[in-house]
Amino acid sequence: MTRPGWIVAVLAPAAVVAAAAWPLTARSPHVDGTPAPAPEAAAPPAGPGVVGQGGCASAGCHGAPAGSAFGHEPDENRWASSALVWLAADPHRRAYEVLTENHEPTKGLATRMMSLLYPDRKPEDRLATKEVRCLACHTNPTLATATDAHSVALRAEGVSCEACHGNAGGWLYAHTGFGEQRRKAGFSPDVTADLYRTTGMAPLYDLGQRALACAGCHVGAPEGNGLPLRDMNHDMIAAGHPKLNFDFATYQFMLPRHWFERDRTKPGSKADPDFDARAWLVGRVAHAETACRLTADRARRADPWPEFAESSCVACHHRLNIHFETDKNKKERGPTYPTPDPAVRKLGSLPWQPIWPVTRAESFAALAPGPAAGTVEKLLKEMQVPRPPLAARATAATAADELAALRGRLTGLSGRAAFAAAGEVLKTTAAITDGAWDRDLAEQVYYGRTALERARIKGGGGDPARFVRVAEKLRLDRGTIQFFLPPDDAKAIRDQLK
Repeated sequence: MTRPGWIVAVLAPAAVVAAAAWPLTARSPHVDGTPAPAPEAAAPPAGPGVVGQGGCASAGCHGAPAGSAFGHEPDENRWASSALVWLAADPHRRAYEVLTENHEPTKGLATRMMSLLYPDRKPEDRLATKEVRCLACHTNPTLATATDAHSVALRAEGVSCEACHGNAGGWLYAHTGFGEQRRKAGFSPDVTADLYRTTGMAPLYDLGQRALACAGCHVGAPEGNGLPLRDMNHDMIAAGHPKLNFDFATYQFMLPRHWFERDRTKPGSKADPDFDARAWLVGRVAHAETACRLTADRARRADPWPEFAESSCVACHHRLNIHFETDKNKKERGPTYPTPDPAVRKLGSLPWQPIWPVTRAESFAALAPGPAAGTVEKLLKEMQVPRPPLAARATAATAADELAALRGRLTGLSGRAAFAAAGEVLKTTAAITDGAWDRDLAEQVYYGRTALERARIKGGGGDPARFVRVAEKLRLDRGTIQFFLPPDDAKAIRDQLK
């Protein structure tokens, strides 16, 4: 089956599940943990070295006609039209527009949110297009605090080239010679990394670093490296912002690819058939790593603490009885809230945010027996009490460092090894008790199963139709908020995904 065909069969339903977050979220700036270009004085008037999307989109650079770029797999010449592919079809280009009244699918939502968040401000002072916490993810984050006219104008480009690749002032001209320099150096990984580091260009060829770049906004990140705080907290969710249930491999697959997947440290390389399995493993660990760093920062700021966005939404947003009414004439009997395992947490304590497989001991042990698993388990115990202690900050920071090391190891896995590891992790879903399945867990397991199925399809096997039924049961209409699963749907999803 061609890629467009099985996108419709498998990932188009998944896109609806994930799309709740797309309209109001955006990809991150350059990579967390990678030194950014040094900012100027304490409060620079503009993002350091920002060039703008126009600097990339000339016909001789990345702006060649893109008419032939759609409808087939990217090839080694995709770079020539990458800017126009992004401009024509990438949802990140409309990230800033969402903050205005001009974005039809979410018309007025940003204004309503700001009115709820800042009711005492004058109307002209509560525009989302001026709010740093909104701009931090809906445009190039380095422009969020800028006040000069040029930088303010560049915000309208949305999450454009430099938001992910790093501000181009240091690498715009230099990167045109990277290929020749790498060739002369025998494609040395160290030389390649040094070229990106010294010019300030984000090394997105590294799958783990790319996952962190996305997670910076789709999960959140502390202030640092010249970037503002990115923290989509419970106040913003309560005001109307979609909750974030990010999956790197799925979101990346959904994008119209303006790049050609290859290993820049190996000449002539391309993605192997098992790429999706590796992307899923790396993405889940990068998600957990980023979440732990944000948890540590929230505990440091304690404004407030505990932060309700740290907890599973369904912990509070669930029905109080054991009946779920599906229509006027029928009632299904069954739990509407995941039953806590007394060995993990007690009634009255909130489950920490679900980041499967990392936050389920049996699943994480299948992926990475070692120090990270023990530290994550300790963090869960500290967070899953009626009032988490501020001391959880240290545990979260340690967990983030250990997960970062694991992310690096997973990034280097061969395709077959990644496929096998993902399969072992997914087998552990059979041991997850029925009462533990909520919407978040079901979605995250679904993303893992479809990533593995995509790898099977690329290898000449697989059946995309297997998961259509699950996708239909997870589908939510735009604007719908539902944190629990009806009992019959939950059972059907469990049976299929197990």
